[in-house]
Amino acid sequence: MNTPIGFLRKRRQSQIAMWTEGARIYLQFKLAHPTRSQAPVKPFMDLQNWMDNLRQSSGFGKKARQTVRHSFTGQLMDFMRRHNRTPVMVARAAGIPRALLAAVLSDRHYQPTRKLAVLLAIAVHLHVSEADTLLAHAGYALSHQDPQDVVVEYFLRLHVYHLKHINEVLTRLELPPLDYKEDSVCPNPQ
Repeated sequence: MNTPIGFLRKRRQSQIAMWTEGARIYLQFKLAHPTRSQAPVKPFMDLQNWMDNLRQSSGFGKKARQTVRHSFTGQLMDFMRRHNRTPVMVARAAGIPRALLAAVLSDRHYQPTRKLAVLLAIAVHLHVSEADTLLAHAGYALSHQDPQDVVVEYFLRLHVYHLKHINEVLTRLELPPLDYKEDSVCPNPQ
């Protein structure tokens, strides 16, 4: 059964319009209520008890390495494995060169820019909590003070990971799009 192309365009335009309105409402709410619900910070004694329990267990070294080893690159590779995303799929979805992603994945101590970390979180199809974890490993966080971050969080909550759709809504809301620019993503080219 052939579907007319005009119908598909209208359907996509109405979906983008719906997302734009939803993002606008979500943005207004988050900017009006900027507090972020986070788990309370555990006191030091919980950490000490956790370390004591690890030492008493038989595989202290292995478990400690598994919990502490994750740098940004390690966390990214872990999420890529969990979500069955190959490096080619991630590079294509993020709109970045494969060479840049190869550099990120090969250097354990790579420090990405904030924009690159957000692009990779979207490309790996992470949920909001996972994206927060990945960004935290890079030293960043999604902010409810930044309208662009609020829109990105909105799309992560909807499980919409197409950068083209996110950028179209950002443009309609008169916000800067998330796109790859060599000077803004690669902090110090070599």
